[in-house]
Amino acid sequence: MKARKLPKVVWANCVNLQGLVSGKPMKCRLSRSHGGNRWWDSSGNFDVASLGTSFDEGMTTFASTNEKLVQKWTEGAQAVMALLQHISG
Repeated sequence: MKARKLPKVVWANCVNLQGLVSGKPMKCRLSRSHGGNRWWDSSGNFDVASLGTSFDEGMTTFASTNEKLVQKWTEGAQAVMALLQHISG
């Protein structure tokens, strides 16, 4: 069985208790350094281990090869945060 080829570029964003990491999707490139397959942004400060939604250490991350899908996820996260802020007064 042939191993599934990983995409070279994914788009991602992340939210935690402080808010979104970025106001727009971040372009992340595949790197096989450090013994694993992860996608890193250009700053090297943000990485993604898998596609889809992941939960780790108080952070929720979403990654996809579709930039528009990540943009919609980002807009949804912003809307939820605004609603919670409005409710909490």
